[in-house]
Amino acid sequence: KPLSAVDHATDVRCSIEPPFNLVNTTGAKITVALYLHRTMHAKRAVAGVLSVPTGVSFLHVATIAIDEGESMPITQVDPLADVYMDVVVEQPTGEILTRTTGDPVLIRSQFRGARASTVTIRDQYSQPLVLRIEYDYQRVVLSCGYWVVNQTMHYVQVAEPKLLQSTHRCAGQT
Repeated sequence: KPLSAVDHATDVRCSIEPPFNLVNTTGAKITVALYLHRTMHAKRAVAGVLSVPTGVSFLHVATIAIDEGESMPITQVDPLADVYMDVVVEQPTGEILTRTTGDPVLIRSQFRGARASTVTIRDQYSQPLVLRIEYDYQRVVLSCGYWVVNQTMHYVQVAEPKLLQSTHRCAGQT
């Protein structure tokens, strides 16, 4: 006698985890652009033995907005691929802080020592704000050592403890 589909049914359950989660503890909403590394054309070296890349590019994978204190599962990437990131912070005043030079920073790699520990973003006056990047099992945490909300009509200046004579205006003040 032929068996019906019910006779062959099996209960299969699985739990799927994202490759990692991005956690925003900076104090403001951030927008993160994720990239994969892509090497362009290779040329033969003079010795004829080594191939040397002639150019590097990054493939944009996703742009994600993450509210302060939120965690976002990242499912858009290959779990084994190196993942790079750019960060944009929009202040409540509408001022944008972003990276202005260089390649995106490496945040996910099989080579743990190659991952970035900070990313520096700048305001329209090139004043820096350094965000820390911390890692644990499946989390990449973006944080800021301090986040000052200036509700006065005056600019805030910061003095570096090592260079007391050197002061600069805090990033994000218009």
